[in-house]
Amino acid sequence: PAARPERPTLLAVAPAGDMLNQTVARLRESGFYVAPTSSETEALEILNSPAFQFTALLLICTNEFREPVSLCERVLSETIPLKTVCLLGCNQDEMDADFLRKVDLVIPLQTSSTDLISRLKATLDKP
Repeated sequence: PAARPERPTLLAVAPAGDMLNQTVARLRESGFYVAPTSSETEALEILNSPAFQFTALLLICTNEFREPVSLCERVLSETIPLKTVCLLGCNQDEMDADFLRKVDLVIPLQTSSTDLISRLKATLDKP
């Protein structure tokens, strides 16, 4: 297998706006490369681009924005070797339980930056 990039590279999928911008800023300040998008179609194009080698797919799910669920299902069904992380901007019981079991990490969106980064790094470091 190809060597992992030194810095984790994340594809962040979330509704366009402050939530996406603030999450991307938090991650970049902590040394992550982050490519943001709010479109499932664009996310799939980026994931399949030879220009990027992603470490993880970061999905920000809210009551109004469920697009990441179908995107994650497609990614998990393909052979793209990615960790999947879900930041929940809604109650966990409002999300599909099967979906949440499939992702590598589920974190509430309100989690502190320090805790978010440490949990994310621990998940990405697992084989």
